[in-house]
Amino acid sequence: MLDNILKDKNVFIFDLDGTLIDSVGVWNKVDQKLLRDLGGVEVSEDVININRDHILGSSTSGTPYEDYVQYLKEKYNLDKPVEELYSYRRSIANAILETEVKLQPYAKELIEVLKELGMTLILATTTTKRNINTYINDNEDTKGLDIANSFSLILSVEDVTHSKPDPEIFYKVIEMSSIERSAAIVIEDSLVGVKAAKAAGLDAIAVREEHSNETTEELENLADAYIDSLKEIYDFYAKNI
Repeated sequence: MLDNILKDKNVFIFDLDGTLIDSVGVWNKVDQKLLRDLGGVEVSEDVININRDHILGSSTSGTPYEDYVQYLKEKYNLDKPVEELYSYRRSIANAILETEVKLQPYAKELIEVLKELGMTLILATTTTKRNINTYINDNEDTKGLDIANSFSLILSVEDVTHSKPDPEIFYKVIEMSSIERSAAIVIEDSLVGVKAAKAAGLDAIAVREEHSNETTEELENLADAYIDSLKEIYDFYAKNI
């Protein structure tokens, strides 16, 4: 199936969290600690993950993570101002993002082989520029991706008003890179990401991510291909090196 999908593709638009780096579970831990420390409640990772995706995906304020913290405050009756909750969440995340986030298997190898083949690589993520800088400068494992030099364009949550599943970030990619939709393929791990790509008229490959298992059937139906790992794309191109 990948043969047909990847034929004539020379622009790769990657998501970051969950796709190239294994970070979704880390953010679940961050939110669990926040709720445990400030609300005295235990919430499962699955519930946190689903609710966070929903709030971030439905935000239209331009500050989706602040909206998410506001949601946590209201839902779990957290007795702190939003600004303080946001700051505390950031402080929890700092050390974890530097030490616990790892590259997804074959992420580095895939980026390297695509660069060697002269492909255009673009990053379109809903994470923040601050987090991206952490992955570039402070996390020894994610440094191996060489984000700053591997991608010709990097768009983050600060570059859009509407988060995925709104297609705004992909429309911006198309506009800023002057690419043909038919030449591009989006690599995503989440349902909101694939929805955004398809809404923008782009082909999309969904990569299995354990925290998105509850949406597997929808991903399989919506994406142009559903694969178990980045190794499948790597293997497709490595044979041409």
